[in-house]
Amino acid sequence: MQCEICGKDITKVRKAKIEGSIVSVCDDCVKLGSEVHFAKYEPPANIKPQTSYGTEIDTSKYVHKVKPFYMRDFEDFEIVEDYPQLIRQARESRGMSRNDFAMMLQERESVVEKLEGGRMLPDQKLAKKLEKKLGIRLIETS
Repeated sequence: MQCEICGKDITKVRKAKIEGSIVSVCDDCVKLGSEVHFAKYEPPANIKPQTSYGTEIDTSKYVHKVKPFYMRDFEDFEIVEDYPQLIRQARESRGMSRNDFAMMLQERESVVEKLEGGRMLPDQKLAKKLEKKLGIRLIETS
């Protein structure tokens, strides 16, 4: 190793605090600052280190294997053609504004607006959520 101050090869490394930085120095350069000693941590004698909280668990049988997204089996489904009218009528029959309805679905108001305007086709997850909250059928399985 080399002294960080003078560059001399050193065998015994000493740590010194020089101008606020702790550096590895030789015996000659340690005088430029104050030597720093690091104490090793040793736990108190009356405390025993804990090795285990119990028996080891074989986690191999608990590993949840997930198929990659492109390999997952999705059931074929189709959305009914008049879904915008069904959604709007069900919302209005409950006396809810678009904002209240969006909050109930935990979606943005713009999503509800696009669904009711027919500019957005709901994915399977959103369609099932709409069916559950509104009590209507939007998904046609094939």
